[in-house]
Amino acid sequence: MLRSLIHYRRVHTATALAAAVCTAVLAGALVVGDSVRDSLRALTLERLGRVEHAVVRGRSLRAGLSGEMPAGTAPVLRRPGSAAHAGSGARAGRLQILGVDGRFADLFPEGEAAAALAAFLDAGSQPAGAPDVLLTGSLARELDAAPGDVLVLSLQRPAEVNPEALFGRRRPEELLRRLRSEVAGVIPDRGPGRFALETHQKAPRTLFARLGELQRALGLQGRADLLLVPGSAEGEPSDPAALRRRLDEALGISDLDLVLHRRGNHLALESRRFVLDDSLGESVLRSARRLGLPSLAVSTYLANAIDVGGRSLPYSTVAALQADPPGSWGPGPPTGPGLVLNDWAARDLQARAGDEAVLHYYAFGPREELIERRAALEISGRVEMAGLGADPGLTPDYPGIGRAEDMSAWSAPFPVDMGRIRPRDEDYWDQYRAAPKALLSREEGRQLFSSRFGELTSVRLLAAEGESLEDAARRFEVALLEEVGSAASGYEVRPLRAEGLAAAEGATDFGGLFLGFSLFLIAAAALLTGLLFRLGVEQRAGEAGLLMAAGFPARAVRRRLMAEALVVAGGGCVLGLAGAAGYGWLMMAGLRTWWQAAVGTSVLHLHLSAGTLASGGLLSLTAVLAAMMLTLRRLGRVPVRALLAGAVEAGTRGPGGLGSRILAPAAALAALALVGAGTVTTTSPGVRAGMFFTAG
Repeated sequence: MLRSLIHYRRVHTATALAAAVCTAVLAGALVVGDSVRDSLRALTLERLGRVEHAVVRGRSLRAGLSGEMPAGTAPVLRRPGSAAHAGSGARAGRLQILGVDGRFADLFPEGEAAAALAAFLDAGSQPAGAPDVLLTGSLARELDAAPGDVLVLSLQRPAEVNPEALFGRRRPEELLRRLRSEVAGVIPDRGPGRFALETHQKAPRTLFARLGELQRALGLQGRADLLLVPGSAEGEPSDPAALRRRLDEALGISDLDLVLHRRGNHLALESRRFVLDDSLGESVLRSARRLGLPSLAVSTYLANAIDVGGRSLPYSTVAALQADPPGSWGPGPPTGPGLVLNDWAARDLQARAGDEAVLHYYAFGPREELIERRAALEISGRVEMAGLGADPGLTPDYPGIGRAEDMSAWSAPFPVDMGRIRPRDEDYWDQYRAAPKALLSREEGRQLFSSRFGELTSVRLLAAEGESLEDAARRFEVALLEEVGSAASGYEVRPLRAEGLAAAEGATDFGGLFLGFSLFLIAAAALLTGLLFRLGVEQRAGEAGLLMAAGFPARAVRRRLMAEALVVAGGGCVLGLAGAAGYGWLMMAGLRTWWQAAVGTSVLHLHLSAGTLASGGLLSLTAVLAAMMLTLRRLGRVPVRALLAGAVEAGTRGPGGLGSRILAPAAALAALALVGAGTVTTTSPGVRAGMFFTAG
C-alpha cells in the first residue's frame, strides 16, 4: 500500500487537501459554536464571581437580613441614575449606582478590578458630605473622567407613597436627589466591574460608592435593594428551597413594611407605605380572626368638601370602618349605608339625620389624571367628639400634611385651594389634627375610594380576654408571618448563576448556524474529494481489471482501494483539524469586530475542545468516505474487459472527457454555494456578513 500511495502521490495529495478543506469548514463551524458558548459562560462567571443567588424585592429591604442569611451574604444598595461631569458637562445616563461594602468585594476574590474595589472600600468612609465614587472603565471613558474630577449624580429617591397614588409625589424634582461626588478611581470592566443582575453581555455603566455613605446620602440608613448570596464553600450550588426557608425564618413584621405599636388600649398596625395592599390587608384580618383578636379595619381618605344644604366643609378626612366582630369597638363604626358625622362637623353643617351630604373627592381618570368625583350619601347619624369621633390616629401621617402646624402650611402633591380654609377649620386642626369628620361602612368606602394600590390604611387590634397587649402582639406577629410568608411579601430568591449560565447557552446555536451557512462549501468539498478519488481510480482502472482477470474478486479489489482511500482521507482530515482552528479564530475575530451585533459583546475568545475537533473530524471523514464509496460501488458493475481498457463505467472507453466530468460539476457546485449564501436572509447584518464570508 505504501508504494501505491507514493506512486499515486499527486492525486492522493489533491484528494487529501480536498478532505482537509471539508474538515476545516465543518469542524471549524463547531469550534465557533463552542467558542461563543464558552466565552459567554466565562463572562457570566466573571460577572457574578461567587454569587449564586440574589434576594430581591420590588422595593428596599432591611440590610441587616444579610446577617441571617448564609455566611458571606452581601447587602447592596442599587439605584438607577445618571452622572454629569462638573467640568466638561459630559453626561451619561442609565447608570447603575451601587452602594457596597467589603462583603461585596469578597465575592470577587481575584483580578485587578477586585483588588482596586477592595482598596477603595478599605480607604474608609467620608465623615460628611457626598460619597466618593469609583467608576468602571467604560463609564470613565464616556464621561472623560479621571481621579479627582467632580461628578454631579442624579439618583432616584425611594418614594414614601407610591407616586401614582393620591398622596404620592409625581414631580421629577421631588423624586430625584442630586449629589456632587469626587472620582476616587477607575477600575477595569472585569469582575465586579461587569456585575449586573441582567443577563446581557454588554458591560454595564456602573458607579460604586461605599454602602454607608450612599445610605446616609439618600436617607436609607439600614436599607438595601438586594442581598447577594454566595455558593457553598465546597463549590456546590446552594439549595434555593433551603434559602427560601431561611429567609422565611429571618423575616420580621417590619420586613413587610408594617409597624405594630401600642395606642392606648389597642394595637395599631400601619404600613410604611401608608396603604396596605389588598392581599396583605386580608391576611392581617384573617390572622386576627384566627387568633380571636377583635379587629377594626380602617380606610381613611381625603374629601375636598362635604356639602350639606348649601353649607360646605373643606378638606376633611373620611374614614371607612369595619369592626370584627360587630360591636367590639363600641357604637362608632357604621354598619349600614349612609354617612355618620362627628358632632363638630354636624354642628358646622347644621346637619341632621336624613339630610343628604355630597362628598367631593379626587380620583384618577383613565389616563392617570386627577379628576374630582361626587357622591351623594344620606346622613345616618352622628358620633360624639370622643373615641373614634375625634381620633387623629385614624389618618396616616402623610408627608407634607400630617405634621404641618396649620392647614395653610400643607405641602400637598395635589391641588389645594387655601382660600377655602376658614379660621374654624384651622381651630379644628389645632385641636383634633387630621381626625376624620365623617365615618362610613367599609363596604361603602370601598365602592368610593378603593384603588389598585390597596384599600386599608390601618388595622386596629384588641387583646383577647385576659391577655396583655404585649402577648397579643407577639402571637399576632407570628401568625401573620406564617400567613403571609416571604413570597407573598414580594421577596424573591433569584438563581442568578443558573439564569446567567442558561442565557450563556444562547437562543442561537452559533455552531449550527455557521454549519448551516457552510453546508454548501462542505458538500462541494466532499464532492470534490469524491471526484478526485474517482480520477485516481480511473488512472488505476487497468490495474483493477488486471487483478480481477487474475482471479481476485471485485470485493477484494474494492477493499484494497478503500483502504488506501481511508488512509488518504484520514490524513486529510487530520490536516483539516489544524485548519479548523484557523477557521474558528478567523470567525471569532469577525464576531468581535465586524459582526459584533450578532453576539452583543467583543469579549470573545477561541476555545478548542478535543471532543469537538474529534466530532468534526469524524463527521467530515464520514462525508468524504461516503463520496468515495459511491465511486467504488460502480467499480464492481464494470466488466473486466472495460476495466482493462481503462473505463470505470460501462459504455465508456478510457478516460476521455475526464476534465469535463470532474471540473464542471465541481465548478457548478461552487457557484451554487455562492448563490445560496447570497440568497439566504437574516435580520442580523452581522450574521449576514458572516454568512457571506463563510460561504465565499
